[in-house]
Amino acid sequence: MLTESQTYSGAGAVSFLLNLRGNTKASLFIKRSGPVGRFGYRWVALHRNSVLVRAITKILERL
Repeated sequence: MLTESQTYSGAGAVSFLLNLRGNTKASLFIKRSGPVGRFGYRWVALHRNSVLVRAITKILERL
């Protein structure tokens, strides 16, 4: 993702997009979690088609 000459990827991109949506607390949590946030992003990316990630996605869509 590119914005004003800054490129975001991984957990940083998720944090940026959450902030754009107004989810500043979640954005700040991911940004400050450092290695934990990056690990979480990689884990979800590697398991995006698993039953667990699909179920969590459906739950989050309903919130």
